[in-house]
Amino acid sequence: MFNRSTLRGRLAAAYTGLLVAGLALFAVVSYSLLDRALSRALDTRLRTAITALAATVTPEEVGRQLEPQPQVALQTLLGSQPDGALIAANGKVIAATDASVPPALVALARRHVSEITFADAGIDTHDVRAATAPVRIHGRTVATALVWQTTDSIEEVERDQLIIFAVAIPVIALVAILGGSFVASRGLRPLADVSALAQDIEAHDLSARLQSSNQHDELGRFSATFNRMLDRLAAAFERQRRFTADASHELRAPLSIIRAEAELSLRSERSSEEYRRALEAVLAESDRLEHLIGQLLAAARAESRSQPAEVVDAAAVVSSEIERINPVARARGVTIVAKISDAAWVRGHEPALASACACVLHNGIDFARTICEVAVAHENGRVTICVSDDGPGFSEAGLAHATERFWHDDASREHRTGSGLGLAIARAIVESAGGEVRLRNGPSGGAEVMITFPSEARGS
Repeated sequence: MFNRSTLRGRLAAAYTGLLVAGLALFAVVSYSLLDRALSRALDTRLRTAITALAATVTPEEVGRQLEPQPQVALQTLLGSQPDGALIAANGKVIAATDASVPPALVALARRHVSEITFADAGIDTHDVRAATAPVRIHGRTVATALVWQTTDSIEEVERDQLIIFAVAIPVIALVAILGGSFVASRGLRPLADVSALAQDIEAHDLSARLQSSNQHDELGRFSATFNRMLDRLAAAFERQRRFTADASHELRAPLSIIRAEAELSLRSERSSEEYRRALEAVLAESDRLEHLIGQLLAAARAESRSQPAEVVDAAAVVSSEIERINPVARARGVTIVAKISDAAWVRGHEPALASACACVLHNGIDFARTICEVAVAHENGRVTICVSDDGPGFSEAGLAHATERFWHDDASREHRTGSGLGLAIARAIVESAGGEVRLRNGPSGGAEVMITFPSEARGS
């Protein structure tokens, strides 16, 4: 009917099992309650009958030594059910609805009882419920009243109930299996769609998306979450594709120059000066290649950085990087002007923050004409690190794309000295620490790169 190895089969089996267990529990409870109700009803009838029977004995009958009473009188009093009898203390049957009172019931009646008492007895092949009560005249017990009735009617009702449950539960279980399998199939259809979509994505592309008619139920939210995951995967794959293409392009240029210089040098005999120029070109391209590989590794580390965060003084980190990079700036004729006030505490990883600052400072020095200004400010719960230069500034395209990997502005190609990775590395590091990188052009021209972090209390 269903395959237990599948999720649909397991859900249908679990649903059916729970339903059958619930029905079995319902059957047991119902049987117990019905048995109790029928037994109480029988005891009520016996109590009423024995009370009436005990009240039929009069003082005059006692004076006549309780002579046997006609059978018709008791049948008129008790009806066809239950049967009854008056038993003397010596076991003599004074009156009875039946011609013969079973000895087992007479033995019950001869027991000394002070109130109405119920007991069960077996007569032939029948179970009997009996009640006894003392017959008192002027405070003296003169006889015992006895009434009884077989429990055949109760057993018949209970037997019918068991037959009904025995037939109904398997039928309901069969319906539950079919219905549960159908409901599970309908409910799990979106998961089947996810599986089919995943196989299609594996074989083709990431453009397909799940469709859900209801975005507010569990499966609708699951579909939306799965689609967002696919969006992130597609974006990640696209970034990886662009990174691979751009990296191969950037690496190919210095390798081509190195190969060309080596081939030209080996084609024919050259002077020592020509060999020197060729080796200098190879060395320069090797330096560029080494720098580019270092930048690529830094970019990869920036995206996969998982060091524990700590409270760092951003002002101290920036001051240290300015001191480290000052010789490079002076060699290029650029003066670094620092405007750093008190300590500015942020949460991050100090070496990573230093790398981000170094990338932005190098970018400012590369494009500055004479001055690169660095400011650290702490206000309104934010710490801002601003690096500005007096160079040509960002173009419109640069403002939108300068923090992307390997991006170079064609409008300022003559200023190109780096790999196009510096601002991308800085952005990855800053955003992983909860900060933000913004680009703009200053009021008097020149580029401004602003890094902002939420401020932290010292030592928190």
